Formats: sequence, C-alpha cells, structure tokens
Amino acid sequence: MYIIIFAVIFAIIFYSWTTLKNIVTVTIFSNTNVTPQGFMWFGSLLLLNIVIFAFIIWFYYYIRDRPGPVGRPGFPGNAGEDTPDCKTC
Repeated sequence: MYIIIFAVIFAIIFYSWTTLKNIVTVTIFSNTNVTPQGFMWFGSLLLLNIVIFAFIIWFYYYIRDRPGPVGRPGFPGNAGEDTPDCKTC
C-alpha cells in the first residue's frame, strides 16, 4: 500500500513539475506573467484527486474490516451404514 502511495505522489510531482515550479516562482517573485486562473484550475484538480484518493483508501479499509457474505453450504456427504440396533433410524 505504501508503494502505491509513493508512486502516486511521485507521479503527481513528476507530471506537474512545471506547475509546481510556477507556483513557487510566483509566491517568491510576484512580477511574473503567470495567470491565477491556471492556479485555480490546478488547485481544483489537485483537491479533487486528493478527495478521490482519500475515498479509495477509506473504502479499502472499510471493506477489509467487514466480513464477507456467507458462501454456499456445499454438498452433503455420503450416508453412513446403519447399525444393527439403531433406535433413531
């Protein structure tokens, strides 16, 4: 599970490196020509992905801790031999 979380975080950082670099650049140097609409779009998508990821993790632990449905009982075994003095047969 930790490998998947690490891979997702790495993928987010790898694919959005320029956007993260622009955010850091704008916060440090405020005289750049990056529009705030792009930041709103990136932030909303990032928030949506975090919510979906949190729901998947919650659902995994919710399903993991609950017992599953009872299965079919199976076929009955072979009948045994009768005893000579059986009182219930």
